[in-house]
Amino acid sequence: MRILNALEERINFWKNSPRAIEVSFIVRVLEFSSVYVDRYHHGKEEGCLLPCFETRGMRRAGGPIEVILREHEAGRALIRQIESTIREYEEGRVDAHKVLELCREYIELLR
Repeated sequence: MRILNALEERINFWKNSPRAIEVSFIVRVLEFSSVYVDRYHHGKEEGCLLPCFETRGMRRAGGPIEVILREHEAGRALIRQIESTIREYEEGRVDAHKVLELCREYIELLR
């Protein structure tokens, strides 16, 4: 949550500032998300918790397991989209607003 809060603070600052966004900060957040959030946290859920739920009779389709897996994939897709949009931003093909909008989406998903 601290990382998400820090990203949100930066987004609010950049949104109201004429300065360019700090790409390196967003890249560090994405690296943290890929390693900690996805690999460790989601990895534990997908490798241990969700299979345990299934062995206890919770069905995968149409229930909480399916929702959790969809949310994990949505997070991965958003990270890929943010990375791609950052490259486009650095090349001058999109404005900062698009990068910040995707970062907000990611924050909302994780919260």
